[in-house]
Amino acid sequence: MARTGKRTSASSPELQLELLTWYRTHARDLPWRRTRDPYAIWVSEVMLQQTQVATVIPYFERWMQRFPDVSALARAELDDVLHAWQAEYVNHVADSDALDPDFVQMIGAKSVIAVPLLKADIPIGTLLLVNTENADAFAGWQTEQIGLLGVQAALAIQNATLFDEIRHRLDQLRLVNEVGRYATAILSPQSLIEGVADKLSEILHYDLVGLMLIEDDDLSVHSIFVRDDVLMTSDERALRAAMQTVGLQAVRQAEPILQNQTHLRGPTGALRAPAPYCALATPLIAADEVIGVLVVERHGYNSIMQEDLDVMEPLAAQLAISVANARLFEKVRQQTIELEGRVLERTAEIRRQQERTEAIIGSVADAVIVFDLDGQVMMMNPVARALFDQHDLDMDLSTRISALVTRALAQDGATPNLTEVIESGAVALQVKAARVVDGERILGSVAVLRDISQLKELDRMKDQFVSNVSHELRTPLANLKLYLELLQQGRPERRDGYLQVMDREVERLARLIRDLLDLSRLQSEHRAERPRRREPVNLDEIIALVIQDNLAWAESKHEVLRHEAETSPLPWVMGDPDQIVRALTNLVANALNYTPEHGEVIVRSRAAGPEHSPAEWVIIEVSDTGIGIPAAELPHIFERFYRGTNVNPAIPGTGLGLAIIKEIVELHGGTITVESQEGAGSTFCLRLPAITARVAAS
Repeated sequence: MARTGKRTSASSPELQLELLTWYRTHARDLPWRRTRDPYAIWVSEVMLQQTQVATVIPYFERWMQRFPDVSALARAELDDVLHAWQAEYVNHVADSDALDPDFVQMIGAKSVIAVPLLKADIPIGTLLLVNTENADAFAGWQTEQIGLLGVQAALAIQNATLFDEIRHRLDQLRLVNEVGRYATAILSPQSLIEGVADKLSEILHYDLVGLMLIEDDDLSVHSIFVRDDVLMTSDERALRAAMQTVGLQAVRQAEPILQNQTHLRGPTGALRAPAPYCALATPLIAADEVIGVLVVERHGYNSIMQEDLDVMEPLAAQLAISVANARLFEKVRQQTIELEGRVLERTAEIRRQQERTEAIIGSVADAVIVFDLDGQVMMMNPVARALFDQHDLDMDLSTRISALVTRALAQDGATPNLTEVIESGAVALQVKAARVVDGERILGSVAVLRDISQLKELDRMKDQFVSNVSHELRTPLANLKLYLELLQQGRPERRDGYLQVMDREVERLARLIRDLLDLSRLQSEHRAERPRRREPVNLDEIIALVIQDNLAWAESKHEVLRHEAETSPLPWVMGDPDQIVRALTNLVANALNYTPEHGEVIVRSRAAGPEHSPAEWVIIEVSDTGIGIPAAELPHIFERFYRGTNVNPAIPGTGLGLAIIKEIVELHGGTITVESQEGAGSTFCLRLPAITARVAAS
């Protein structure tokens, strides 16, 4: 196919196909149907007030290649026919002056026919038929035949033109759709812009595609695609400057701008000559606001036409939406990242504050419980958990604590906190409840619980102690006062008896005071967790000494007092020998006091521990055959001032002896237990740690 000039209309393969089909269909009606004459067919079209040869059928391409300048001559002949609006045919061309001699000589024409192509009586082109062998090729043709030939050729051209326009329009729509799909799939603004620029250059073959966006009232180039051969022969800075110039005009006018311009060619710094190019700038408008501009360039005057604008306008609209969406997505993404960062930072700060709060609350010696506005427990320190685990607080106690917390939440602020002592059975808690306030906002409440069960028990024991001491002091003091009055008013011969009674009561008072002082001192040492005097003690000597000191008393009561040593010698113990002597003496004295005549008191001693190992404990048992202790009274016998109900009042005692013994034994790291049956006697068992066990452990 030979072409002259740049195609501006339907000079497409579809037009060639239509003409070829027409030629094959009507060849049998043409004069040269039985010859092998190489006929040529030209079709010209009117476009932009210019007439040019649009196409020739492929049969004659080789023939046309032999005469490359024939098209220019044929165009002149076609113009004459086109302007005359009527068909012309010339037989015996050599004898006629109707045609240009150069044209006739160049192609060797023998006969020629030229037919105007009409569409609704409007000329759209010319059909030129040339025969190079037969001078009478068109003899006998009628005007109707020539007209029909022109109509048929015109229809063929129209069909091809329409088909080409439809195909081209479909290509445009396909391009818009493809770029639109791509644009909607990309959410990164920069990736979107670069991808669209690449696709436009790839599909529409623009020399330059640039996308500029308005940011902070400034139009900046975000992406630019320049074809390699253009980039090699152009100054990129000049390209960018020219692109921004036409882009700014489109932004200001908010409508497409089509310009024929020149820009500099040649490498930077070298001599450059102006070259023509065509630029189209289409604004990107989203929500009635220009957000950028799409610029395309193609070299050559009129290289960008209306059909380019028809593509760019819907494409720019789609691209504007995609850019706006991508910007919105990017903004949301950045805000999300920022928000996530703030949330993480705030969460970390809350966690740090919570850890600090928990550390502070955890270091408080009292139980601390934090409640929300609904009264639900939000936090409690280890002391509070231990308190609940230790006492297994019943429902009544928990309900009363919750009620106090609820009252604290309802306070108007006049009362900073509420304090109440809540008791249930052996448990006594001092509860302080207050609101937790942040400015004007109430966050919840906090309750501080202090276990005062021991304090309450100590208070009870103090009251009991004072009562017991008062009772114990009241009797001897009353007797002293009575006998003092008798001394003053009674008969002189009884004065000696009165003085003896008063002496016994004074001794009773002294013994009571001495026991109280000893018990107080022992308790002080117990709190210090060790006796004031600490040395190795030989228990064999102490047992022998105690037996010897009480043997005469036992014999006076006709009682048996003896020692049974299962282990001899006994391991030594570490402690205060005087206190150990007193503890063992009190046990033996109690046994003798509460054992009737002809009874028996036995002191047994032995060492205890794992077999084939040093002894860990020294065990001393004091057994009697006395009155025994009722089972109900056994848990109380080591309490201060406690004396059994079956004790003869005539038997002296302050009720402090067993309490003193218990303090001494525990002060030395030992234990004391009792087994007794009323009427059958009792057995008290002392367990003291042996020195050998402690040395081995160390």
